[in-house]
This record gives sequence, C-alpha cells and structure tokens, in this order.
Amino acid sequence: MNIFISMLTAVISTAGFGLFFRIKPNRIPFAALGGLIAWSIKNAAAYAGLQIFFAAFMATAALVVYSEIMARVLKTPANIILIPSIVPLLPGQQLYYTMQSVIEGDLRSAYTFGVPVLQNILGIGVGILIAMFFCYKIIEIKYKPPRR
Repeated sequence: MNIFISMLTAVISTAGFGLFFRIKPNRIPFAALGGLIAWSIKNAAAYAGLQIFFAAFMATAALVVYSEIMARVLKTPANIILIPSIVPLLPGQQLYYTMQSVIEGDLRSAYTFGVPVLQNILGIGVGILIAMFFCYKIIEIKYKPPRR
C-alpha cells in the first residue's frame, strides 16, 4: 500500500507542477506519466541495492528518453514533459534537513543529510547530460542531410 501511495503522490505532484508551469491541459497526463516512470525506476533501482547516485541517474536518463519521444509525438519541446516530471526525484525532505542543520550549526548532521542530497542531485544532473547528449546524437545521425 505504501508503494501505491508514493506512486500516486508522484503523479499528483508532477501534475501539480505541470499546472503551476502552465502546461497545456492535454499534455499534463503525459508529464504525470513521466513522473510515475521516473519514480518507479528510482524506487526499483534503490530496492535492487543500487546507490542513490545510480538510481537517480537511471531514472533521469529514462525520463529524458521518454520526454524526447513524447516531444516528437506531441510536437512540443521536450522540456514541457521533462521539467515537471523531474519533481518527484528531487530530495525535498533531505534537503530541508540539511539546510536546517547548517543553520543550526550542526555540521555533523548537515554532512549526514547532505551527502545523499548531493549524490541524488549529481545523479539527476549527469543523467540529464548524458541522456540528452545521446538523444541529440541519434537525432543528428537520423536527420542529417545527405552530402552533395
């Protein structure tokens, strides 16, 4: 039941951020599905024993590929799907506790909370970078005009 609630929360949060960013209503379900896919992959990878960095990396890379595919299908920029769909992957609670520990001067707790936050954020960033690079290279090869 807990997994179902977390997946439902991922869908609702993605749809909420889609509304906040004023995405067209017919594209919000696709963004919500992207958030569900990313959250499910991250949970499955964490359950399989992968570190936080690799779980976030895999989820983000899959999300980038999904958003690029949906961008072609919906004829919309990939960021319309990608940005709201990343929201469930962000480490909100851990980041809050890290900042609270820094403000209180408890550097030991800030380190304890901060390392997983940095690993998660780096996994998301590297996942976006590498997956977009490969997606654009594939698109470039596929649509490259013939030489004369």
